[in-house]
Order: sequence, then structure tokens, then C-alpha cells
Amino acid sequence: MGNDIWDGKVQCNKMRLKDRYSLTRFEGQRKKRKLEEGASERPSIGIPELQEAIANLRVDFDTRMTAHNEQFSRLEEQSGRQTTLLQEIKGMLIRMQAWNDDEEEKEDD
Repeated sequence: MGNDIWDGKVQCNKMRLKDRYSLTRFEGQRKKRKLEEGASERPSIGIPELQEAIANLRVDFDTRMTAHNEQFSRLEEQSGRQTTLLQEIKGMLIRMQAWNDDEEEKEDD
């Protein structure tokens, strides 16, 4: 060994890193094998069933969207009526303020 001084702690840490690397590599290989095995198995549901499920989801989605669109249209109409009413009230307030200002000017004269 000569000048080499063995440090047990460093050697131990090197071993742990090597063990960890081997373990993660092993786990990766195991996961890869499982995925490959799963890919070779027959799917539990066929293409026609998937197409039917997609069609059913599309119909359900369209039905819900139509209901939401109708509800949104009603809210838009209601909002428009309320906006018009608020504009009319604001106009009335402006006219009333102008009338009050005119009355105060008459009283001052």
C-alpha cells in the first residue's frame, strides 16, 4: 500500500453511492420490463367500445354546453335590461339635480 492511507469513511460512502446507483438502475430496468409486458397484453377494452364512449361523452358535453349557452343568453338579456334601467335612473337624477339647481338660482334672485 505504501503511501496510500485508507479512509474507511470515504470508502464506505463510495460504496453507498455505488449501491444506490445499482439500485436505481435495477428499479428502472424493472419498470421498463413491466411496461413492456403491459404493452404486449391485450387491452381490456376494444376500439369500438372506446369510440362509443367518446361519442357518448361528446353528446353529453354538447347537451351541457347548450344548457350553459341558453343560461348565459338569459343572463346577458337580464344584464342589458338592468343596464338600461340604471341609465334611465341616472338620467332622471341628472335632470332632478339640474331642476334643483334652477330652483336654488330662482330663490337666490
